[in-house]
Amino acid sequence: MEEKRMELPLGIDDFHEIRTGNYYYVDKTAFIQTIVSGKGKVQLYTRPRRFGKSLNLSMLKYFFSIGTDPALFTGLAVSKDTEFCQQYMGKYPVILLSLKDVAGIDFNDACQQLKNQMFYLWLNIYHELMDSDRIPAFMKQKIEEATQADAQNTGILADSLRLMTVCMERLYGRRVIVLIDEYDVPLEKAYANGYYDQMVSLLRGFFSSALKSNPSLQTAVLTGCLRISKESIFAGLNNMTVYTIHDAVADEYFGFTEEETEKMLEYYGLKAYQNTVREWYDGYLFGNTSVYCPWDVIQYCAAAVNSGSTKPENYWINTSGNDILRKLIETVNAEGTLEDIEKLIAGETVKKNVQMNLTYRDLDETPENIWSLLYTTGYLTKAADEKSADRMCLKIPNREVRETFVQQAGEWFREGKARRTEDLKMLYHGVECGNASELQTAFSDFLSRTIGVRDWNSHTGLRENFYHGVMLGLLENGAWDISSNREAGEGYSDIWVRDRNYRFGAVMELKYIQSENPAEETLERAADQALEQIEKKDYTAGLRKDNVPVIHEFGIVCYRRQCFVKVKAA
Repeated sequence: MEEKRMELPLGIDDFHEIRTGNYYYVDKTAFIQTIVSGKGKVQLYTRPRRFGKSLNLSMLKYFFSIGTDPALFTGLAVSKDTEFCQQYMGKYPVILLSLKDVAGIDFNDACQQLKNQMFYLWLNIYHELMDSDRIPAFMKQKIEEATQADAQNTGILADSLRLMTVCMERLYGRRVIVLIDEYDVPLEKAYANGYYDQMVSLLRGFFSSALKSNPSLQTAVLTGCLRISKESIFAGLNNMTVYTIHDAVADEYFGFTEEETEKMLEYYGLKAYQNTVREWYDGYLFGNTSVYCPWDVIQYCAAAVNSGSTKPENYWINTSGNDILRKLIETVNAEGTLEDIEKLIAGETVKKNVQMNLTYRDLDETPENIWSLLYTTGYLTKAADEKSADRMCLKIPNREVRETFVQQAGEWFREGKARRTEDLKMLYHGVECGNASELQTAFSDFLSRTIGVRDWNSHTGLRENFYHGVMLGLLENGAWDISSNREAGEGYSDIWVRDRNYRFGAVMELKYIQSENPAEETLERAADQALEQIEKKDYTAGLRKDNVPVIHEFGIVCYRRQCFVKVKAA
């Protein structure tokens, strides 16, 4: 009988569920041995979101927890070290606390959410503790206070994690392993919602009491996006070791390596799309290891297997807002910022001072700090040839993130275009009426007055992305449906436009000429090639299917701060 193919673990970060269900698992269990041999009683691993932090902590929980099922680890890397497993597997009480949902709109709301997380942890062991002769009466009274106290009693809330470790050590006779996932989310949300100092004060007590000089603690492992030490939430915690994305420790345990990705694609019959997956989702350099975003790879495989779609999508970017990039775009008036964005979109690197101890409060001190946040959260990565001791060479890791930069660049133009209403009227009229001269004049005027594109020696296709994003931003007017890289005919058109009353439609194909003063015939030839591509790939098929009566095909050639436009009726 043919073995049933394993399912893809879409959105599943529970190790037990993956191992007992028929789910594909990329073996990261060697990370367990890294934890045991690691320096520091408290270890913090900072990685971008969606890189397997939660699943790794779940794996640690099931390995160390008293009463665990050894079968969960059968055939995995850690099981090969039988002596290690005999010494550590199933030997400790474990607390796994996730703070990713502590995201209140105000401080009281956040306190209630933290109390809720602690309450459910107490619920798992409440009856064992209350029925045990090992727990003295005064400690049972403390447990009642912790589970019943108002969330606004921050003194009890701040001490609740330490109390839990003491009680569990008493109950099981072994020191406790504490695992805290997304420890910095409460600070991120507090910063965004205006109760930052209150949250810092609460977490300082919460973490310090449990992790500093706590004889009931065996070891603690924390994960998050930022290394937050200057906040003093870990005040005096000299037993803590931090491993960031810059360190060559555990660098292969968060994210998929090239070999792991290739193996997964081959298993699901998608080996032919490996280059596509690499272009879109690879490129992150953690320590000395190049890794793929695991969320993206799994989502891509699932889409291909379940619906047959092999078109790459922006899976990682779409899991949350892009406030960080919007904050970067807000700094375009800072010296060189827009030029840096253009360079990154064009596939080049920028050298920046990167602070690994960045705090949320630091973000407002200087625009330079936004680069550190972009690096630690995965929007940028270090270049492999980075050599500077005090400045880091940063780049966009892959096409998925690059397209998001393009979209945000387009938003900057859209937000600023209100000041240029007459030019916009000309641009819109040119698109609606198929007037190449008007579109060319209006677009060139925007380029000449707003961007400083230099004649870099970069791949032409990457440069086209920037102009693509600018045009998208300008076309958004509330009366038209606009699409980027829309599937049409036998390919994907650069820009697709349709009036919402179906009066007209347009398809645009953009090209870039890497020359300062290209000859007229060079521009016309490139525009003709763009129009030929529209015809050959039949990009107007969808508009014709919608019975749009007037369809314009635009071949747009950009070169530095100018453009050349040709138009043809479909």
